[in-house]
Amino acid sequence: MRNILIVEDEVYARQSVKKQIQECSPNRNFQVFEAENGRKGLEIFRQEDIGLVFTDIRMPVMDGLELLREIKALRPECRVVMISAYADFEYAKMAMKLGAEEYLLKPISETELRQCLSLKSYEQHRETDTGEDMVTRFILSHTFSSAAPGENLLASRMFRKVFGSYQVMVLYFPEGQAPGRESMIRLIQNCGKDEIFTGFRLLNVANNRYMLVLHSDGDTTFLVKRLMARLRDQGCVVYAGLSEKQEAVGHLADSYQQGVTALESKIFTREHLILYQDICEIRTDSFFMGDPQKDRLALALNKGDWKAAGKVLQEEFAQMKGNPSINSWSLEFFLTQLTLIYQQALERKDTGDSLRRIMFRYELVQFSSLDQMEQELTDDAQKLCRLPAKEAAGQSGDVVERMKEYARRHYAGDFTVKQLAEEVFFMNPAYLSHLFAEKTGESWSSYVKKIRMEKAAKLMEEKDFSITEIASMTGYNDVSLFIR
Repeated sequence: MRNILIVEDEVYARQSVKKQIQECSPNRNFQVFEAENGRKGLEIFRQEDIGLVFTDIRMPVMDGLELLREIKALRPECRVVMISAYADFEYAKMAMKLGAEEYLLKPISETELRQCLSLKSYEQHRETDTGEDMVTRFILSHTFSSAAPGENLLASRMFRKVFGSYQVMVLYFPEGQAPGRESMIRLIQNCGKDEIFTGFRLLNVANNRYMLVLHSDGDTTFLVKRLMARLRDQGCVVYAGLSEKQEAVGHLADSYQQGVTALESKIFTREHLILYQDICEIRTDSFFMGDPQKDRLALALNKGDWKAAGKVLQEEFAQMKGNPSINSWSLEFFLTQLTLIYQQALERKDTGDSLRRIMFRYELVQFSSLDQMEQELTDDAQKLCRLPAKEAAGQSGDVVERMKEYARRHYAGDFTVKQLAEEVFFMNPAYLSHLFAEKTGESWSSYVKKIRMEKAAKLMEEKDFSITEIASMTGYNDVSLFIR
């Protein structure tokens, strides 16, 4: 553990805290330094390896809040605990905003002190480098998992002290544009109205995406606009969505989703910063690609008919562009549908494994407009259509021959072309049915019926079976259907 600094102008109070620390950590491997005011405390801080500071708020020469500002400017990762004889809400609020870990009232209880020591002593450098401090872990678990708001009361309390009310900003950088986490933290700190702004937590949720939780007040919108401007000044291309103001800890996941929804709405506008409150009452309509359209597209891709595939996409995008109220969730779902259709078509094409792994995976944030989205999806459809069909494997040659062989072997079973397509050939049912009819001149059901009748005729000639038994042996559970 790194060393501890106690800054307190009352000598007896200072020695009391030092004694408590020593009693709580009998096997300590750290030093405890003392200072009688903020200025002397800052001198020691600059000279020694300090990881945890306990400081009074009201002191001569330099008070605790000023010391907190200086410490965070020099080394933001250092943990600072404010101690005071006064339960002053404004002091506490300012301390938390400036980055204090705790605000404790004198005299400090043993339980509170042990909590501070245990929370601050574990892998200080690793927590700073990775953002794994208590509040960040709390945000992570309550945004991306099902943790209950009261599951960690201490962390919940700390979150409320740091933020009170909050907003979530989701930032997206095109590939290769995202600054490192440390650079982002410095930029954010320098955007605050104070010398240093620490009422935030930054999470790297993807290679090109950050989640920024901000203390929300009247200056939040100004802060995020300033951050966007500074990122642009550094040559970064960045898009961001900002959630509405929230106070309940249990709504972290909802706030993150609001930020994502606002970010994804960049496809409708030229703006780089989109506020959820500006789009939530405008973008309310849903859009779904119907089954007939999905089947038409799948059939065109499988046949290599890029004109037919392009026509389906053109029709779908015409509907989207014609609705000024369509929401981003619908577009995300549409991309999920297209990804599945394209990947299924790719499985039936003659191409390498590496191509199958990397092609045709879409995220809405990667598109800057509906026109760009339509063009890229159409281009990919053409690429698919140009690929040769994969040679069918197996003893019977092509797919149609394999279907015939399947019918000859399994005529006694109860199966449909849909089951055959999904469970045996892993193909689109409509396409498989069309393919069989096109190649043979008869439907799949007619062919299966013919095979069953041939087998039934042989059984009637060669064996002494009843009509009911023969019906059952040739796939007819209902004798009346067999007789007809």
